Amino acid sequence: MKKQFIFKILSVISGFLTIALLSSIAALAQLKVFPSSIHIFEQPELVENPFFILIMKLIAVLLCCIAGGFVSGKISDWSKSILWISALIGIIIAYIWFSTRQPFWFWLILMLGIYPAVKFGNNLSTKKVNARESL
Repeated sequence: MKKQFIFKILSVISGFLTIALLSSIAALAQLKVFPSSIHIFEQPELVENPFFILIMKLIAVLLCCIAGGFVSGKISDWSKSILWISALIGIIIAYIWFSTRQPFWFWLILMLGIYPAVKFGNNLSTKKVNARESL
């Protein structure tokens, strides 16, 4: 009983930290390729292709959410971990959204895409486990 609880907590923490770490690495990589992308939220007029950079950021964060869901699903098959991870990431994204206030469409798509991305990653990991058990 206690061991299962520890794995549930560990799956949420590891999924959240995976998303946070990979998102930070993706942001640093994007900064190396597009140095002007650091100004995308404060002064978007200084960025060469703001739409392209925002789409890249959106795809990177959603891929990180898929990876976080996958890691979480590998540790525990607790279905509520998806909700907890999505809520924690959503709180951080909402804070950043209210700090920058622009562009609205980017933050809206990102907020709406968190849960499905984490769930998709979680489903990828649990389907592989279930397929092995059926053999």
